[in-house]
Amino acid sequence: RSDLGSAYGARGVLAGRGIEAVTRWLPFEVSEGDIEAMVTQRELYPASVPFETRELLIEQAIAREALRQATASARTAWPPALSGPYPGVMPFFEPVIGGGSVLGHAPRAGQAALMLLDALEPVGVTTLVLDVYGLMPALGAAAMVQPLAAVQALGTNPVQKQGEVMPNYGASGLITLATVIAPIVGRPRPGKKIMTVKVSSLGELEVKHGSLEVWPLQPGETAILELRPDSDVDVGRGGPGRGGKPLKVQGGLVGLIVDARGRPLALPPNPIVRRERIQQWLWDVGA
Repeated sequence: RSDLGSAYGARGVLAGRGIEAVTRWLPFEVSEGDIEAMVTQRELYPASVPFETRELLIEQAIAREALRQATASARTAWPPALSGPYPGVMPFFEPVIGGGSVLGHAPRAGQAALMLLDALEPVGVTTLVLDVYGLMPALGAAAMVQPLAAVQALGTNPVQKQGEVMPNYGASGLITLATVIAPIVGRPRPGKKIMTVKVSSLGELEVKHGSLEVWPLQPGETAILELRPDSDVDVGRGGPGRGGKPLKVQGGLVGLIVDARGRPLALPPNPIVRRERIQQWLWDVGA
């Protein structure tokens, strides 16, 4: 969807999603006129960068809706096998790779991670990766002719056993943001304990529904991850209540993120409560 974006394509995002869809991702109140003025400014000067925090967060809110709209378009072409076991929820993907200037040039890594989490709502255990150098389009073109060469350029092992070792993207020109654990809860109740996460060298964490937790796991650092979900919680490791075998995971710029906000993600309808919640999520990921 080259017609969508945060500069030239911002007008298309507003037309397709509406201004209310953009403002719901902001931790402050803003008028429609302010949004329109910023979009017009970016159309006139697409190479400019935000110089105020409010402008930056508006641009990132537009990017969220652009990604959500592009994902909705992409779903129509996915084969039935990719529909996943839960209607309306993203299938189990590994990894999730983000590109483009609004993601790759975000001032803080937590901002890029939160944009991907909010927009795509990944589920299970996955890796968030940034393509800050724009490698993926070139590798995609190369893969049409030499698929193995594209895999080798990424530095990953094409026969690696998925589910036992998460790939390391550090040597491929891609930057790992975080390993993400995003459970699907069958009977969601905010504040209820839904699973226990054990990370070697970091200890145990009791995860409550509605929370967004970040553990420090530095780039290049590895840890063994054990998941013990409740009987109605699915982490993509064999079905509800199953945590699977211990998993070796890689650190990233943000670390290890446990996103228990629910899938699909539901924002509070009350605008004051919603803005407070958005601000809390920004704090949680260091954004």
